Amino acid sequence: SFVLYIGVIVEEIGHAINKFDSDTVRYGTVHLNMLRSYRRMISKNMMRGSMKATVNLRNIQFVLNHLFLLDKDEEFWLSIRDHLKLYQHSIKNKQICLLYTTTKNIDHDYSEVYVVDKLNKSIKSWNKLCELI
Repeated sequence: SFVLYIGVIVEEIGHAINKFDSDTVRYGTVHLNMLRSYRRMISKNMMRGSMKATVNLRNIQFVLNHLFLLDKDEEFWLSIRDHLKLYQHSIKNKQICLLYTTTKNIDHDYSEVYVVDKLNKSIKSWNKLCELI
């Protein structure tokens, strides 16, 4: 379900860049609710780590919802989308994922700094889960 949720966010980035109004958020939350329904079968450490990872990704999705109103840096968002695809691949294969890094100075745009921070926090939570597996 976590892999499907990341797929929805990747799709959302494409829609936001092309200024398509999409309703894929609903499909993503359905996948997250599946995770909640199995919470009694998952250890608390695993559940806590997975929820931290998904909450940080959900925060990225909130930024995407407001991206229609802002001037956006398409190069930045395409690189985020590519890294999310790498992250999704790492989750499918139950492997550790590298943190997102950029050579571009993004200090001037709060939303970009926020997205990078939340993406890296989500990846760190996933990497901790990989250590438990």
